[in-house]
Amino acid sequence: MGGGRSVTVLVADDNEVAQRLCRRVLEKAGYNVLIASNGLEAVSLALANSPDLILLDHAMPGMDSLEAIRQIKQQRPGIAIVIASVLATARDRERYLLAGADDVMFKPFRLSDLIEVVAKLTANRGPEMRDLTGTGPGAGKIAQRLGGVGRPYPSADSGADGVLPPFRTLAVPARVFVGAVIVIGLAAIPLGWFANPIPSDRLPTLLYLAIGTQIAALMPIRWKAGNHSVTNPLLIATGLLFPGAGVGLVALLATFDGRLPPRSIPWWAFFFNHAMPAAVYAFPSIAVAHIGPSVIRLDSWDDFWVIPVRTAVYAVTALGLNYVSTATALALVQRKSFWVTLSENVGLTVVVATWTLSFAGGILYVLLQFPVGYVIAPALFGFVLAIRGNIAAARSQTVLKERTLDLAMQSLDARDRYMASHSIRVSELAGLLGEHLGLGDREVELLRTAGSLHDLGMIGVRDDVLNKAGSLNDEEWELMRRHPDIGADMVAQHPALAEVAPLVRHHHESWDGTGYPAGLKGDVIPFGARILAVADSFDAITSARIFIRSVMTPIEAVDDISRRAGHRYDPTVVNALREIHGLSPLAVQYRRSGSTGRPQAGRPIE
Repeated sequence: MGGGRSVTVLVADDNEVAQRLCRRVLEKAGYNVLIASNGLEAVSLALANSPDLILLDHAMPGMDSLEAIRQIKQQRPGIAIVIASVLATARDRERYLLAGADDVMFKPFRLSDLIEVVAKLTANRGPEMRDLTGTGPGAGKIAQRLGGVGRPYPSADSGADGVLPPFRTLAVPARVFVGAVIVIGLAAIPLGWFANPIPSDRLPTLLYLAIGTQIAALMPIRWKAGNHSVTNPLLIATGLLFPGAGVGLVALLATFDGRLPPRSIPWWAFFFNHAMPAAVYAFPSIAVAHIGPSVIRLDSWDDFWVIPVRTAVYAVTALGLNYVSTATALALVQRKSFWVTLSENVGLTVVVATWTLSFAGGILYVLLQFPVGYVIAPALFGFVLAIRGNIAAARSQTVLKERTLDLAMQSLDARDRYMASHSIRVSELAGLLGEHLGLGDREVELLRTAGSLHDLGMIGVRDDVLNKAGSLNDEEWELMRRHPDIGADMVAQHPALAEVAPLVRHHHESWDGTGYPAGLKGDVIPFGARILAVADSFDAITSARIFIRSVMTPIEAVDDISRRAGHRYDPTVVNALREIHGLSPLAVQYRRSGSTGRPQAGRPIE
């Protein structure tokens, strides 16, 4: 963009695939982009960062979109808000505009339309913005670059290598936070010494733990934007044995992970990575030392509870501070949402495994009360390494899944830009239908993933067949009918996506059994595939395509799909589509044996 003030757009959407696509396209057009995954987070980021424009999904968890608009406009009236909604009636548009929204975009929308709306509403932020509206000298180049859809995922700054910028380029909040953590970490040593000096006769034990900690620090697990250390049990044991200065020194000096500044890591990040654990382990250790009696008798049942309680409290506190501090720093440095950064790097599996790993610190504390413990303690590393392997495997599966999705979407984009944007819109609508039908969060996420990959098999269809304007002959139609199997076979090869494969394979099955590839009928069709069938058809008939002569409006498309309920589509899913568009449900008469067509609570959507 030009030399004027940069423009920031906050994309608030709980669909991660849609987040990535919007972020990629907006950043490609020169905008700064923030991401929020729920309504509360959107309001928080808006008030803290004052973006120029917010693209707010109409159905966000955490807070109703209308309430989010009111809160933001009340405190930041200058922020432009655009609602992205699948509800396409004049009444719905009026509700959002009356609440304070500046514009409403009905899904599915073209990404070039998004750029146009953003440019229009932020035109007064700088003359360079006018190049995006179609009137400036750069309009042709930008439109050519976008071509209706950009590549769907963000750049390498959030990749596994965690590319970090120099300190001088950081935003002021990031510099303040990083500097404060470094100062607090360094101050933890003298303050800890004042509270709990290190007895000289126990220095060999402290050295023993420092060596073990350093060995563990050289075996990190890769985060999405950095390293996840396995030093936790040793630091927990050190904090229990040497609260304050002892654990602070070990955390500060014995946590080198192999990255040398400035080539592998900036100096500020190097100091942060050493000072932060010094702070988060030293200060809680002083407080934890006051739980129970000062002198613990390991051979007495009166004190049996002290070490387990101290270990549990210490592990939860230290790990919580560790995760929060690291995620805050990364979020400020990369100008991303704190919650998005945290969720990208820390899941429930990782948290449980890490806490279990940390609890081994209590076992190590008990062992080191006896001379034989110094000999047996290294065997405890086998347990530590086993749990480390579980954490690493969980992270690896997540990273591999994300890279597979990246590769698949980029392949679709390279083959046919329509298919990439079509898959994103199907993913969005399928997720919305799943939520409306009462599916759980995990099932909805699987559904969205399946939506983004449902046409992956089109890679195996020839261009002359894929882009043919007229009707397909028998041979061409047979080729086209193979794409669900091709895509499902590709998806099934990835262990993290195995549950998605049946949804991809059967999304062209018909309720009456006349679909393909297996001719499944009724409830035998995976429920998620029935949802994808409706979402896929809705987007196909509302989007321009070389073989579609006329495009329906959203309401026309709902009516068209409704006429095929009970034949092509599951009537329950059709009713969900009608209801989210404000239409009354159809009379459902297909149900057999009391079946609702919906999965029972806890039943997988496959």
